[in-house]
Amino acid sequence: MYLLLLSHFLYITICYSISIDDFGAIPNEDSLIVSIKNANALKIGLEYINKHFTINELIIPKNTYYLHQVEVEYLSNITVLLHGNIVMNNDIKSWGDIKGKAMITFSYCKHISIIGNGGNSDSGEHLNSNITSGIQSHHSALKYQHSVIDGQGLLWWRLSYIGHELRPRLLEFQYSHDITIQYISILNSPSMWIVILNV
Repeated sequence: MYLLLLSHFLYITICYSISIDDFGAIPNEDSLIVSIKNANALKIGLEYINKHFTINELIIPKNTYYLHQVEVEYLSNITVLLHGNIVMNNDIKSWGDIKGKAMITFSYCKHISIIGNGGNSDSGEHLNSNITSGIQSHHSALKYQHSVIDGQGLLWWRLSYIGHELRPRLLEFQYSHDITIQYISILNSPSMWIVILNV
């Protein structure tokens, strides 16, 4: 019986975390194909963890991962450990009709944490209460850190200046609760940095 309990404990400990690389993500390569592949890896990884109660952490290793659009829903009790950086693909034509949407969207989720490395950074935007001005939210923590989510928004803003308003939001949570974003620097959003709706 003691051996069985010990084996069960070790199994839970070993399976506690899993990496985005385990789902086919490719770091440090800036291309449309890789950004779509990495977006799929993130989505599949989160959905995999959501189905396995012995795992609740998805690690994004200390590299740079280029992403395309990610939409996930009905996730619960998941922590994303962002040890590296996320940079959104800036091939605007490949995004299609994304106006009014977000680059990364969580819908109908609960108890979700996105946590960076910890510590201080000399660059980036300090997330504070000003970002959520006019947005109703509960149980949300926004702090500052080395880990970066970069929207590469410059090209989107330039298009908006000449009348082509296509800009998406960077990170959005819809119909969700108990969301924590901690030790993350949000840079270069095409529009709003973080939007929290109906929480």
